[in-house]
Amino acid sequence: MQMFDADKLYPRETELDDGRVMRVYQSEVGDVGCVVWDAAIVLAKFYEHLSGVSHEGSTFDDPAAAAAVQCLCQLRQWVSACNEGKLSVLELGAGTGYVGLVAAAMGARVTVTDLSEFIDLMRHNIDSNVEVIQQKQGVCHVLELVWGVSLPTLTLPTLTSNCPKPSLILLADCIYYEESLEPLVKTMVSASSQDTLIICCHEHRTTDNKPHLQKQFFEEVSKHFRVTRIPTILQHPVYSSDDIHIHIFRLHDQPPS
Repeated sequence: MQMFDADKLYPRETELDDGRVMRVYQSEVGDVGCVVWDAAIVLAKFYEHLSGVSHEGSTFDDPAAAAAVQCLCQLRQWVSACNEGKLSVLELGAGTGYVGLVAAAMGARVTVTDLSEFIDLMRHNIDSNVEVIQQKQGVCHVLELVWGVSLPTLTLPTLTSNCPKPSLILLADCIYYEESLEPLVKTMVSASSQDTLIICCHEHRTTDNKPHLQKQFFEEVSKHFRVTRIPTILQHPVYSSDDIHIHIFRLHDQPPS
C-alpha cells in the first residue's frame, strides 16, 4: 500500500548538464520533505559540477577559497570513484530522493534514506527515472532510517566488504527541526569512516529560531568533524546562491592508540 496519494503528486522536471531530463514527483500534502527545495537543486548541481570540472591548479587570494580548492580536489576524486561504481553514496533526509537520484544518474551506487512516510515517494521517483539512471549504470536503493535510533541495524544495499561505510554522504536542507539536530549528527558520525566525506548544503534562514538551529548544528558538527566552507565561486556556475551554503565535513583525525 502506497503511503502517498497519487492524485496529490505533481512533477518537477530538471535538466542535467548533459541534457538528460529527470522527472521528480512532489506531493501537495505532507511534511517539508515532500518537495524539492532550492538547496537540493544546488547540491545536486554541485555534485554534477564535481563530476566534470577540476579546480586543480586554481589559485585564490582568499585563504578560505584556497583551502576549499584543496578539499575539492580530493572530493572530486571521491565523486569520480563513486560515478564509476567503486565507492558508495548515502543520502540522509532524502525526502523526494532528488539529490541521490542525480548522483545515481551520474553512475553512482546510492542509498537514499528517510522516515517511513517518504519511502513510497522515493521509490516512485526512482521508478520514474530508471532509464536515466541506467544510462550510466547507476544504482539507487531506498532505506528507511530514523536518525539516532536505527544505527545498530544500518546496512546499506550499496555497501561492500571492502567499503563497509559510505564514502560520500549527501545532506540537503536538513537543519530544520531542533529535536532532530542531535540525532542527525549522531547518525553522521556513526555512518562515517575516516575516509568518508559529507557534503552538506543548506539555505540560510533568518526567520523564527532558524539562525539558532544553524549555529547549534555547526557547533555540534565541529565537535566531530573538520568543516570546510565551499565559496560560491567554486560551486556550479549557474545553480548557486549567496544564501545557500555548502560545507564539507570529515571526521577529526583519531589520536594514535
